Amino acid sequence: MGAYGILLIAALVVVSGVIAYVGDILGRWMGKRRMTLFNLRPRHTAIVTSIVAGMVIAVLTLASAMAVSENVRDGLTKVGLLRSQNERLRAQQRTLSRKLAVTQKNLQGAKKALSAGNQRLESLNGDLKAVGKQVKVTRAKLSATRVELAQKRAEVEEANRKGVEVATKWYFLRQSAVRNFETVYTKRVIFRASDPILVTTLDGSQTPYVIGRRLREFVALADQAARKAGAGVGRDGKAIITFTYANVKGELKRFGEAEILKALNDSIAETKGPVIVRALSVGNAVEGEPVLVNFDLFRNRLVFRKGAEIARGRVDSAGSQTRLLLQLITLLRGKVAQEARAKGVMPGVQRRMAAGSDSEAVSLLPDPQESVGTISYDDMLGTIDQIKAAGGVVTVVARAAEDTWTAGPLKVEFTAGS
Repeated sequence: MGAYGILLIAALVVVSGVIAYVGDILGRWMGKRRMTLFNLRPRHTAIVTSIVAGMVIAVLTLASAMAVSENVRDGLTKVGLLRSQNERLRAQQRTLSRKLAVTQKNLQGAKKALSAGNQRLESLNGDLKAVGKQVKVTRAKLSATRVELAQKRAEVEEANRKGVEVATKWYFLRQSAVRNFETVYTKRVIFRASDPILVTTLDGSQTPYVIGRRLREFVALADQAARKAGAGVGRDGKAIITFTYANVKGELKRFGEAEILKALNDSIAETKGPVIVRALSVGNAVEGEPVLVNFDLFRNRLVFRKGAEIARGRVDSAGSQTRLLLQLITLLRGKVAQEARAKGVMPGVQRRMAAGSDSEAVSLLPDPQESVGTISYDDMLGTIDQIKAAGGVVTVVARAAEDTWTAGPLKVEFTAGS
């Protein structure tokens, strides 16, 4: 009960006392004066006055309580409604109590299930830890096995390389023993050892099927190039012989053209980019005989961008035109070719300088198989005119005339200045 309720009760007690006192005084006063009401005797009138005062006390008390407290009003005016609500709430309470009992029972079952699940989880965690330890042990063994496998693979590759060397030496010894002086002295050498027969560029990003088809076309073109150079055909009707030997599990095994092309196909597909493929003569090949061919692969990368400086030299303009031409040739054959080879530009077959072909691009190198760097006659003569116009000792700079890749060719342009 709050302070407000206490004050209300105290006020009602005080008011009730005052009313009782006033009623008592009024009753006595009316008794002494022998006053009557409704023709009653004075004594009976005093009793009625006391009763009325008590009734007034009750009425005022209830009226005051109802005026001040809403709960009292509801309690006096809504007793039936409150009783029905109370019964309904008690029924709801009993229903909820039963549901609570069922829920508590279910909760106990869930707790037991949770406890069993936790125990099972702990057991599984223990098993997982054991499996994790086993996985670590297995990974360590696998790592050791990989190292051992890499070592064995290196040993196998070395054995394969030695096997190829032995097979190649055996082939040439046999060939040399059969033909001897006829091969060496009476027939022309069309390809020396490691001379390129044909060079092409393949795209490793293409599908294996397309790469395989391009490789077969490349082999057919290499066969045609060997025929044009003077090679003869073998028993299989081809001018090139494509095979190799490798050591497989301690046994020297021969691999034919199909196996070699498949290995090349796989290697090119792994690069996912442009690859240079060269068909090379394994040894000295003579006219009228098939050529034993090997293949090698190189990544085709950008070596010189257009306008990039390759080399430079000093030229004295006081010399004759022939002397100036020789100095430019020396620069092209010397510094330019050396720098290009050092950066990875492959030599290729180029045209030699020929009279009457002023617009031809020439390398001015002694061996067309080893040529690196070409320049047109017009550019060469134009450079000589620049040197003459500048006078004195002139710096000649050799630059790439266009973007140059590993596969070449390297086209050169000269600029002259003081």
